[in-house]
Amino acid sequence: MVVLPLMIFLVLLDRTTVFAAISTAPVNTEWTLESGIEPDFMLLNVDTNHALGFTRACSTSPIYYLSISIPLIPDVECTISSDTVVSVWQANRDFPLSANATLAFGEDGNLVLSQGPIQVWSSGTSGRGVVAMEVLDTGNLVLLGSGGEIIWQSFDHPTDLLLPKQKFVPGSKLVSSVSYTNRSQGSFFLELQPRGLVGRARAPGTEQTYAVWDLGSHDIAYLMIESCYLVAYNRMESVVATKKITAPFCLQFGKFLKLHYDGTVRFWNSYKKSEPVPINGIGECGKYGVLRQSTCACLDFDPSLQLEPIDRTNPLGGCSLPGEMSLTDDRCNSSGSHELVEAPGYDYQPLEFMQGIPQLSPNACKESCLLNCSCIAAFFQVGIHDSACYHVTTLYTVAVTPLRQGYASSMFLKIKTSGGALPPGRRSAKALRIVANTAIGAFSVIIAVSVLIALIIVRWRKRMARISAVGD
Repeated sequence: MVVLPLMIFLVLLDRTTVFAAISTAPVNTEWTLESGIEPDFMLLNVDTNHALGFTRACSTSPIYYLSISIPLIPDVECTISSDTVVSVWQANRDFPLSANATLAFGEDGNLVLSQGPIQVWSSGTSGRGVVAMEVLDTGNLVLLGSGGEIIWQSFDHPTDLLLPKQKFVPGSKLVSSVSYTNRSQGSFFLELQPRGLVGRARAPGTEQTYAVWDLGSHDIAYLMIESCYLVAYNRMESVVATKKITAPFCLQFGKFLKLHYDGTVRFWNSYKKSEPVPINGIGECGKYGVLRQSTCACLDFDPSLQLEPIDRTNPLGGCSLPGEMSLTDDRCNSSGSHELVEAPGYDYQPLEFMQGIPQLSPNACKESCLLNCSCIAAFFQVGIHDSACYHVTTLYTVAVTPLRQGYASSMFLKIKTSGGALPPGRRSAKALRIVANTAIGAFSVIIAVSVLIALIIVRWRKRMARISAVGD
Protein backbone atom coordinates (compact mmCIF):
# COMPACT_ATOMS: atom_id res chain seq x y z
CA MET A 1 0.00 0.00 0.00
CA VAL A 2 3.05 2.28 0.16
CA VAL A 3 4.42 1.77 -3.35
CA LEU A 4 1.33 2.80 -5.34
CA PRO A 5 0.80 6.18 -3.61
CA LEU A 6 4.52 6.91 -4.07
CA MET A 7 4.20 6.10 -7.78
CA ILE A 8 1.24 8.45 -8.07
CA PHE A 9 3.23 11.16 -6.29
CA LEU A 10 6.08 10.76 -8.80
CA VAL A 11 3.61 10.86 -11.69
CA LEU A 12 2.13 14.09 -10.33
CA LEU A 13 5.58 15.65 -9.99
CA ASP A 14 6.21 14.93 -13.66
CA ARG A 15 3.04 16.76 -14.80
CA THR A 16 2.40 20.46 -15.30
CA THR A 17 0.41 21.28 -12.18
CA VAL A 18 -2.76 23.29 -12.58
CA PHE A 19 -4.63 21.83 -9.63
CA ALA A 20 -3.12 20.73 -6.34
CA ALA A 21 -4.28 17.13 -5.85
CA ILE A 22 -6.13 16.78 -2.53
CA SER A 23 -8.33 14.08 -1.05
CA THR A 24 -11.33 16.28 -0.17
CA ALA A 25 -12.60 19.71 -1.12
CA PRO A 26 -14.90 22.13 0.71
CA VAL A 27 -17.62 24.25 -0.86
CA ASN A 28 -16.57 27.50 -2.56
CA THR A 29 -13.91 25.70 -4.59
CA GLU A 30 -13.45 26.10 -8.35
CA TRP A 31 -11.23 24.53 -11.00
CA THR A 32 -10.60 25.75 -14.57
CA LEU A 33 -9.37 23.84 -17.61
CA GLU A 34 -6.59 26.14 -18.80
CA SER A 35 -5.78 26.41 -22.50
CA GLY A 36 -2.52 24.78 -23.59
CA ILE A 37 -1.76 23.23 -20.19
CA GLU A 38 -2.40 19.58 -19.42
CA PRO A 39 -4.56 19.54 -16.27
CA ASP A 40 -3.72 17.67 -13.11
CA PHE A 41 -6.13 15.90 -10.79
CA MET A 42 -8.53 17.81 -8.56
CA LEU A 43 -9.09 15.10 -5.96
CA LEU A 44 -6.96 12.01 -5.39
CA ASN A 45 -7.52 9.06 -3.07
CA VAL A 46 -3.96 8.01 -2.24
CA ASP A 47 -5.00 4.55 -0.99
CA THR A 48 -6.41 3.27 -4.30
CA ASN A 49 -5.33 6.10 -6.65
CA HIS A 50 -8.82 6.92 -7.90
CA ALA A 51 -8.75 10.52 -9.05
CA LEU A 52 -11.23 13.20 -10.13
CA GLY A 53 -10.15 15.49 -12.93
CA PHE A 54 -10.41 16.62 -16.54
CA THR A 55 -9.20 13.71 -18.70
CA ARG A 56 -8.94 13.17 -22.43
CA ALA A 57 -10.80 10.59 -24.43
CA CYS A 58 -8.66 8.14 -26.39
CA SER A 59 -7.75 10.83 -28.88
CA THR A 60 -5.15 13.46 -29.67
CA SER A 61 -7.81 16.16 -30.05
CA PRO A 62 -8.31 18.68 -27.20
CA ILE A 63 -11.51 17.05 -25.90
CA TYR A 64 -11.92 16.49 -22.17
CA TYR A 65 -14.36 14.89 -19.79
CA LEU A 66 -14.87 15.42 -16.07
CA SER A 67 -14.21 11.89 -14.91
CA ILE A 68 -13.02 9.59 -12.18
CA SER A 69 -10.01 7.69 -13.42
CA ILE A 70 -7.27 5.35 -12.25
CA PRO A 71 -4.00 7.00 -13.38
CA LEU A 72 -1.89 3.84 -13.33
CA ILE A 73 -4.25 1.83 -15.55
CA PRO A 74 -4.27 2.50 -19.33
CA ASP A 75 -7.65 2.73 -21.03
CA VAL A 76 -8.63 -0.81 -22.04
CA GLU A 77 -10.32 0.39 -25.25
CA CYS A 78 -7.64 2.82 -26.33
CA THR A 79 -5.70 1.76 -29.42
CA ILE A 80 -4.43 5.23 -30.33
CA SER A 81 -2.75 6.53 -27.19
CA SER A 82 -1.16 4.15 -24.69
CA ASP A 83 -1.01 6.79 -21.95
CA THR A 84 -4.76 7.45 -21.84
CA VAL A 85 -5.93 6.40 -18.38
CA VAL A 86 -9.06 4.36 -17.80
CA SER A 87 -12.12 6.40 -16.89
CA VAL A 88 -14.57 4.69 -14.54
CA TRP A 89 -17.19 7.47 -14.54
CA GLN A 90 -17.89 10.58 -16.62
CA ALA A 91 -20.18 13.50 -15.82
CA ASN A 92 -20.42 14.95 -19.33
CA ARG A 93 -20.05 12.08 -21.77
CA ASP A 94 -22.53 13.65 -24.23
CA PHE A 95 -20.97 17.14 -24.00
CA PRO A 96 -17.15 17.07 -24.34
CA LEU A 97 -15.24 19.99 -22.86
CA SER A 98 -12.59 22.30 -24.26
CA ALA A 99 -10.38 25.04 -22.83
CA ASN A 100 -11.77 27.34 -20.13
CA ALA A 101 -14.35 24.84 -18.89
CA THR A 102 -14.95 25.16 -15.14
CA LEU A 103 -16.05 22.95 -12.26
CA ALA A 104 -17.54 25.02 -9.44
CA PHE A 105 -18.43 23.61 -6.01
CA GLY A 106 -20.72 26.39 -4.84
CA GLU A 107 -21.57 27.55 -1.36
CA ASP A 108 -25.08 26.14 -1.89
CA GLY A 109 -23.56 22.64 -2.13
CA ASN A 110 -24.21 22.22 -5.85
CA LEU A 111 -21.42 20.87 -8.06
CA VAL A 112 -21.69 22.55 -11.48
CA LEU A 113 -19.74 21.85 -14.67
CA SER A 114 -19.81 24.64 -17.27
CA GLN A 115 -18.38 25.45 -20.67
CA GLY A 116 -18.45 29.23 -20.82
CA PRO A 117 -22.04 30.37 -20.15
CA ILE A 118 -23.46 26.87 -20.80
CA GLN A 119 -24.14 24.61 -17.82
CA VAL A 120 -23.11 21.14 -18.97
CA TRP A 121 -23.91 19.12 -15.84
CA SER A 122 -24.72 19.52 -12.16
CA SER A 123 -25.20 17.27 -9.15
CA GLY A 124 -28.56 18.89 -8.35
CA THR A 125 -27.70 19.21 -4.67
CA SER A 126 -28.33 22.90 -4.09
CA GLY A 127 -29.77 23.57 -0.64
CA ARG A 128 -29.40 19.97 0.58
CA GLY A 129 -26.75 20.64 3.21
CA VAL A 130 -23.65 19.59 1.26
CA VAL A 131 -20.43 20.88 2.81
CA ALA A 132 -17.65 18.80 1.16
CA MET A 133 -16.84 16.30 -1.55
CA GLU A 134 -14.44 13.36 -1.59
CA VAL A 135 -13.25 10.51 -3.79
CA LEU A 136 -13.49 7.32 -1.72
CA ASP A 137 -11.14 4.36 -2.02
CA THR A 138 -13.87 2.53 -3.97
CA GLY A 139 -13.77 5.11 -6.78
CA ASN A 140 -17.04 6.65 -5.63
CA LEU A 141 -17.30 10.45 -5.80
CA VAL A 142 -19.45 11.55 -2.85
CA LEU A 143 -20.92 14.85 -1.71
CA LEU A 144 -21.11 14.91 2.09
CA GLY A 145 -23.28 16.62 4.69
CA SER A 146 -21.99 18.18 7.90
CA GLY A 147 -22.30 14.85 9.71
CA GLY A 148 -20.35 12.94 7.05
CA GLU A 149 -23.49 11.42 5.53
CA ILE A 150 -23.57 10.82 1.76
CA ILE A 151 -26.07 13.13 0.07
CA TRP A 152 -25.06 12.39 -3.54
CA GLN A 153 -22.74 9.75 -5.06
CA SER A 154 -21.48 8.88 -8.52
CA PHE A 155 -22.18 5.18 -7.83
CA ASP A 156 -25.89 5.99 -8.31
CA HIS A 157 -25.18 7.27 -11.83
CA PRO A 158 -23.04 4.66 -13.65
CA THR A 159 -21.82 5.23 -17.20
CA ASP A 160 -20.40 2.15 -18.97
CA LEU A 161 -18.55 0.49 -16.10
CA LEU A 162 -19.28 -1.23 -12.79
CA LEU A 163 -16.75 -1.17 -9.93
CA PRO A 164 -16.48 -3.49 -6.91
CA LYS A 165 -18.79 -2.44 -4.05
CA GLN A 166 -20.92 -0.44 -6.49
CA LYS A 167 -24.58 -1.48 -6.25
CA PHE A 168 -26.23 -2.04 -9.60
CA VAL A 169 -29.96 -1.70 -8.98
CA PRO A 170 -33.05 -2.24 -11.16
CA GLY A 171 -33.58 0.85 -13.27
CA SER A 172 -29.85 1.58 -13.56
CA LYS A 173 -28.11 1.10 -16.89
CA LEU A 174 -24.61 0.76 -18.22
CA VAL A 175 -24.57 2.50 -21.61
CA SER A 176 -21.81 1.87 -24.13
CA SER A 177 -19.79 4.58 -25.82
CA VAL A 178 -20.17 5.34 -29.52
CA SER A 179 -16.56 4.28 -30.11
CA TYR A 180 -13.21 4.24 -28.35
CA THR A 181 -12.64 7.87 -29.41
CA ASN A 182 -16.18 9.09 -28.75
CA ARG A 183 -17.45 8.68 -25.18
CA SER A 184 -21.01 9.80 -26.02
CA GLN A 185 -23.79 7.32 -25.31
CA GLY A 186 -23.77 4.57 -27.91
CA SER A 187 -26.20 1.94 -29.16
CA PHE A 188 -25.97 -0.70 -26.42
CA PHE A 189 -26.97 -0.83 -22.78
CA LEU A 190 -26.99 -3.33 -19.95
CA GLU A 191 -29.78 -3.31 -17.39
CA LEU A 192 -30.95 -5.38 -14.43
CA GLN A 193 -34.32 -7.06 -14.90
CA PRO A 194 -36.09 -9.74 -12.82
CA ARG A 195 -34.65 -12.49 -15.02
CA GLY A 196 -31.07 -11.23 -14.77
CA LEU A 197 -28.70 -8.96 -16.68
CA VAL A 198 -30.10 -8.07 -20.08
CA GLY A 199 -28.14 -6.63 -23.00
CA ARG A 200 -30.21 -4.47 -25.33
CA ALA A 201 -29.58 -2.47 -28.51
CA ARG A 202 -31.24 0.75 -29.55
CA ALA A 203 -33.75 0.40 -32.38
CA PRO A 204 -36.89 2.22 -33.55
CA GLY A 205 -39.89 1.14 -31.52
CA THR A 206 -38.89 -1.67 -29.17
CA GLU A 207 -35.18 -2.08 -28.38
CA GLN A 208 -33.58 -5.34 -29.46
CA THR A 209 -32.62 -7.73 -26.68
CA TYR A 210 -29.44 -9.49 -27.79
CA ALA A 211 -28.26 -11.23 -24.60
CA VAL A 212 -29.66 -12.44 -21.28
CA TRP A 213 -27.42 -13.50 -18.41
CA ASP A 214 -29.82 -15.52 -16.26
CA LEU A 215 -29.09 -15.17 -12.53
CA GLY A 216 -31.68 -17.73 -11.48
CA SER A 217 -33.68 -15.45 -9.19
CA HIS A 218 -36.65 -13.11 -9.56
CA ASP A 219 -36.11 -11.31 -6.26
CA ILE A 220 -32.98 -9.25 -7.00
CA ALA A 221 -32.60 -5.89 -5.27
CA TYR A 222 -29.07 -5.18 -6.51
CA LEU A 223 -25.88 -6.72 -7.89
CA MET A 224 -22.30 -6.23 -6.73
CA ILE A 225 -18.85 -7.43 -7.81
CA GLU A 226 -17.29 -9.36 -4.95
CA SER A 227 -13.96 -11.09 -5.45
CA CYS A 228 -14.39 -13.34 -8.49
CA TYR A 229 -18.18 -13.29 -8.44
CA LEU A 230 -21.14 -11.20 -9.43
CA VAL A 231 -23.41 -11.45 -6.39
CA ALA A 232 -27.16 -10.78 -6.35
CA TYR A 233 -28.87 -9.62 -3.15
CA ASN A 234 -32.55 -9.38 -2.25
CA ARG A 235 -34.22 -6.61 -0.26
CA MET A 236 -33.38 -8.41 2.98
CA GLU A 237 -29.65 -8.14 2.10
CA SER A 238 -29.43 -11.91 1.63
CA VAL A 239 -27.52 -13.49 -1.26
CA VAL A 240 -29.95 -15.03 -3.76
CA ALA A 241 -27.61 -15.77 -6.68
CA THR A 242 -23.92 -15.80 -7.59
CA LYS A 243 -22.10 -16.04 -10.89
CA LYS A 244 -18.38 -16.68 -11.25
CA ILE A 245 -17.20 -14.22 -13.84
CA THR A 246 -13.46 -14.48 -14.23
CA ALA A 247 -10.16 -16.25 -13.60
CA PRO A 248 -7.94 -15.96 -10.45
CA PHE A 249 -6.37 -12.68 -11.61
CA CYS A 250 -9.65 -10.96 -10.64
CA LEU A 251 -8.23 -10.65 -7.12
CA GLN A 252 -5.68 -8.11 -8.35
CA PHE A 253 -6.05 -4.36 -7.99
CA GLY A 254 -8.26 -2.44 -10.39
CA LYS A 255 -10.94 -4.91 -11.50
CA PHE A 256 -14.13 -3.71 -13.13
CA LEU A 257 -16.95 -4.86 -15.41
CA LYS A 258 -17.22 -2.84 -18.63
CA LEU A 259 -19.82 -2.62 -21.39
CA HIS A 260 -17.82 -1.95 -24.54
CA TYR A 261 -18.88 0.10 -27.55
CA ASP A 262 -19.65 -3.06 -29.56
CA GLY A 263 -22.07 -4.41 -26.94
CA THR A 264 -19.72 -7.00 -25.43
CA VAL A 265 -19.23 -7.18 -21.66
CA ARG A 266 -15.79 -7.94 -20.24
CA PHE A 267 -14.20 -8.12 -16.81
CA TRP A 268 -10.85 -6.30 -16.61
CA ASN A 269 -8.00 -6.09 -14.15
CA SER A 270 -5.23 -3.53 -13.76
CA TYR A 271 -2.88 -5.08 -16.31
CA LYS A 272 -5.15 -4.94 -19.36
CA LYS A 273 -6.04 -8.61 -18.96
CA SER A 274 -9.67 -9.49 -19.42
CA GLU A 275 -12.12 -12.34 -19.22
CA PRO A 276 -15.34 -12.34 -21.24
CA VAL A 277 -18.64 -12.90 -19.48
CA PRO A 278 -21.52 -14.66 -21.27
CA ILE A 279 -22.76 -11.51 -22.98
CA ASN A 280 -21.64 -11.29 -26.59
CA GLY A 281 -22.14 -8.13 -28.58
CA ILE A 282 -23.87 -7.60 -31.91
CA GLY A 283 -21.96 -4.44 -32.76
CA GLU A 284 -18.53 -5.88 -33.52
CA CYS A 285 -18.73 -4.67 -37.11
CA GLY A 286 -21.40 -1.98 -36.82
CA LYS A 287 -24.61 -1.73 -38.81
CA TYR A 288 -24.88 -3.86 -41.96
CA GLY A 289 -21.62 -5.52 -40.97
CA VAL A 290 -20.54 -9.15 -40.96
CA LEU A 291 -17.67 -10.86 -39.14
CA ARG A 292 -15.67 -13.27 -41.31
CA GLN A 293 -12.61 -15.03 -39.88
CA SER A 294 -12.19 -12.35 -37.19
CA THR A 295 -12.30 -9.57 -39.80
CA CYS A 296 -15.13 -7.06 -40.19
CA ALA A 297 -16.63 -6.38 -43.60
CA CYS A 298 -19.80 -5.02 -45.16
CA LEU A 299 -22.53 -7.44 -46.18
CA ASP A 300 -21.36 -8.80 -49.51
CA PHE A 301 -23.88 -11.49 -50.50
CA ASP A 302 -25.00 -9.30 -53.42
CA PRO A 303 -22.23 -7.05 -54.85
CA SER A 304 -24.78 -4.97 -56.76
CA LEU A 305 -26.04 -3.54 -53.44
CA GLN A 306 -22.77 -1.60 -53.19
CA LEU A 307 -22.54 -1.40 -49.40
CA GLU A 308 -19.69 0.90 -48.36
CA PRO A 309 -17.86 1.42 -45.02
CA ILE A 310 -19.08 4.57 -43.29
CA ASP A 311 -15.47 5.32 -42.31
CA ARG A 312 -12.74 3.46 -44.20
CA THR A 313 -10.25 4.21 -41.42
CA ASN A 314 -12.49 2.45 -38.88
CA PRO A 315 -13.43 -1.12 -39.91
CA LEU A 316 -15.70 -1.36 -36.85
CA GLY A 317 -17.78 1.67 -37.81
CA GLY A 318 -20.41 -0.13 -39.86
CA CYS A 319 -21.61 0.27 -43.43
CA SER A 320 -24.08 2.35 -45.40
CA LEU A 321 -26.63 0.94 -47.81
CA PRO A 322 -27.37 3.31 -50.74
CA GLY A 323 -30.84 1.83 -51.17
CA GLU A 324 -31.69 1.68 -47.48
CA MET A 325 -35.34 2.30 -46.69
CA SER A 326 -36.12 5.30 -44.52
CA LEU A 327 -38.78 4.68 -41.90
CA THR A 328 -40.07 8.20 -42.60
CA ASP A 329 -40.24 7.62 -46.36
CA ASP A 330 -43.79 8.33 -47.55
CA ARG A 331 -43.49 5.44 -49.99
CA CYS A 332 -42.14 2.89 -47.50
CA ASN A 333 -45.22 0.70 -47.78
CA SER A 334 -46.47 1.68 -51.22
CA SER A 335 -46.61 -0.87 -53.98
CA GLY A 336 -43.46 -1.13 -56.08
CA SER A 337 -41.33 1.26 -53.99
CA HIS A 338 -39.06 -1.40 -52.52
CA GLU A 339 -38.04 -5.04 -52.67
CA LEU A 340 -36.42 -7.67 -50.49
CA VAL A 341 -33.10 -9.22 -51.47
CA GLU A 342 -32.53 -12.73 -50.16
CA ALA A 343 -29.35 -13.87 -48.38
CA PRO A 344 -29.61 -17.58 -47.48
CA GLY A 345 -27.75 -18.79 -44.40
CA TYR A 346 -27.48 -15.48 -42.54
CA ASP A 347 -28.63 -15.28 -38.92
CA TYR A 348 -28.99 -12.60 -36.22
CA GLN A 349 -28.38 -12.91 -32.47
CA PRO A 350 -31.43 -10.91 -31.22
CA LEU A 351 -33.84 -13.33 -32.91
CA GLU A 352 -33.40 -15.65 -29.93
CA PHE A 353 -35.24 -13.12 -27.77
CA MET A 354 -37.79 -11.83 -30.30
CA GLN A 355 -41.36 -12.98 -30.79
CA GLY A 356 -41.62 -14.30 -34.33
CA ILE A 357 -44.69 -14.67 -36.54
CA PRO A 358 -45.27 -18.45 -36.61
CA GLN A 359 -46.00 -20.75 -39.52
CA LEU A 360 -45.44 -18.29 -42.36
CA SER A 361 -43.98 -19.37 -45.67
CA PRO A 362 -40.87 -17.54 -46.95
CA ASN A 363 -42.98 -15.59 -49.45
CA ALA A 364 -45.52 -14.65 -46.78
CA CYS A 365 -42.65 -13.54 -44.52
CA LYS A 366 -41.32 -11.27 -47.27
CA GLU A 367 -44.77 -9.87 -47.97
CA SER A 368 -45.38 -9.06 -44.29
CA CYS A 369 -42.08 -7.14 -44.14
CA LEU A 370 -42.88 -5.27 -47.35
CA LEU A 371 -46.12 -4.03 -45.78
CA ASN A 372 -44.42 -2.96 -42.54
CA CYS A 373 -42.62 0.40 -42.72
CA SER A 374 -40.59 -0.37 -39.59
CA CYS A 375 -39.18 -3.58 -41.06
CA ILE A 376 -35.81 -3.04 -42.76
CA ALA A 377 -34.98 -6.76 -42.86
CA ALA A 378 -36.84 -10.01 -42.31
CA PHE A 379 -35.43 -13.33 -41.16
CA PHE A 380 -37.12 -16.64 -41.90
CA GLN A 381 -36.16 -19.60 -39.73
CA VAL A 382 -37.37 -23.14 -40.25
CA GLY A 383 -36.84 -26.19 -38.07
CA ILE A 384 -38.06 -29.77 -38.19
CA HIS A 385 -41.44 -29.00 -36.65
CA ASP A 386 -41.92 -25.24 -36.90
CA SER A 387 -41.01 -22.04 -38.69
CA ALA A 388 -41.18 -18.34 -37.89
CA CYS A 389 -40.72 -14.92 -39.48
CA TYR A 390 -38.95 -12.06 -37.67
CA HIS A 391 -39.08 -8.34 -38.48
CA VAL A 392 -35.95 -6.32 -37.66
CA THR A 393 -36.00 -2.52 -37.38
CA THR A 394 -32.24 -1.98 -37.02
CA LEU A 395 -29.63 -4.39 -38.36
CA TYR A 396 -26.31 -4.61 -36.53
CA THR A 397 -23.64 -7.27 -37.16
CA VAL A 398 -25.10 -10.47 -38.64
CA ALA A 399 -23.80 -14.03 -38.41
CA VAL A 400 -22.82 -16.03 -41.50
CA THR A 401 -23.80 -19.37 -39.94
CA PRO A 402 -26.99 -20.44 -38.13
CA LEU A 403 -26.94 -19.59 -34.42
CA ARG A 404 -29.86 -21.81 -33.42
CA GLN A 405 -29.16 -25.52 -33.54
CA GLY A 406 -31.50 -27.47 -35.79
CA TYR A 407 -32.76 -24.40 -37.66
CA ALA A 408 -31.98 -22.99 -41.09
CA SER A 409 -32.10 -19.22 -41.48
CA SER A 410 -32.42 -16.78 -44.37
CA MET A 411 -32.29 -12.99 -44.38
CA PHE A 412 -34.35 -10.71 -46.62
CA LEU A 413 -32.91 -7.18 -46.81
CA LYS A 414 -35.26 -4.35 -47.79
CA ILE A 415 -34.01 -1.80 -50.34
CA LYS A 416 -35.60 0.85 -52.52
CA THR A 417 -36.58 0.03 -56.08
CA SER A 418 -37.26 2.29 -59.05
CA GLY A 419 -39.54 4.43 -56.88
CA GLY A 420 -36.53 5.47 -54.80
CA ALA A 421 -32.78 5.86 -54.97
CA LEU A 422 -31.83 2.34 -55.99
CA PRO A 423 -28.06 1.85 -56.35
CA PRO A 424 -26.85 1.94 -59.99
CA GLY A 425 -25.52 -1.60 -59.78
CA ARG A 426 -28.83 -2.78 -58.43
CA ARG A 427 -30.71 -0.88 -61.16
CA SER A 428 -28.50 -2.52 -63.78
CA ALA A 429 -29.02 -5.92 -62.23
CA LYS A 430 -32.75 -5.39 -62.10
CA ALA A 431 -32.80 -4.16 -65.70
CA LEU A 432 -30.90 -7.27 -66.77
CA ARG A 433 -33.39 -9.43 -64.92
CA ILE A 434 -36.28 -7.66 -66.64
CA VAL A 435 -34.68 -8.10 -70.07
CA ALA A 436 -33.87 -11.72 -69.31
CA ASN A 437 -37.37 -12.43 -68.02
CA THR A 438 -38.90 -10.72 -71.06
CA ALA A 439 -36.73 -12.74 -73.43
CA ILE A 440 -37.54 -15.96 -71.61
CA GLY A 441 -41.23 -15.11 -71.70
CA ALA A 442 -41.16 -14.34 -75.43
CA PHE A 443 -39.21 -17.51 -76.15
CA SER A 444 -41.71 -19.52 -74.11
CA VAL A 445 -44.59 -18.06 -76.12
CA ILE A 446 -42.86 -18.94 -79.40
CA ILE A 447 -42.25 -22.50 -78.22
CA ALA A 448 -45.86 -22.85 -77.07
CA VAL A 449 -47.22 -21.55 -80.40
CA SER A 450 -44.86 -23.84 -82.34
CA VAL A 451 -45.97 -26.86 -80.32
CA LEU A 452 -49.63 -25.95 -80.87
CA ILE A 453 -49.12 -25.61 -84.64
CA ALA A 454 -47.28 -28.92 -84.71
CA LEU A 455 -50.14 -30.64 -82.88
CA ILE A 456 -52.68 -29.15 -85.31
CA ILE A 457 -50.66 -30.37 -88.30
CA VAL A 458 -50.30 -33.86 -86.83
CA ARG A 459 -54.02 -34.09 -86.12
CA TRP A 460 -54.88 -32.79 -89.63
CA ARG A 461 -52.63 -35.39 -91.25
CA LYS A 462 -54.15 -38.19 -89.16
CA ARG A 463 -57.65 -37.04 -90.14
CA MET A 464 -56.76 -36.90 -93.82
CA ALA A 465 -55.26 -40.37 -93.57
CA ARG A 466 -58.50 -41.76 -92.06
CA ILE A 467 -60.62 -40.09 -94.79
CA SER A 468 -58.38 -41.55 -97.47
CA ALA A 469 -58.65 -45.02 -95.92
CA VAL A 470 -62.49 -44.84 -95.88
CA GLY A 471 -62.58 -43.78 -99.54
CA ASP A 472 -60.51 -46.77 -100.55
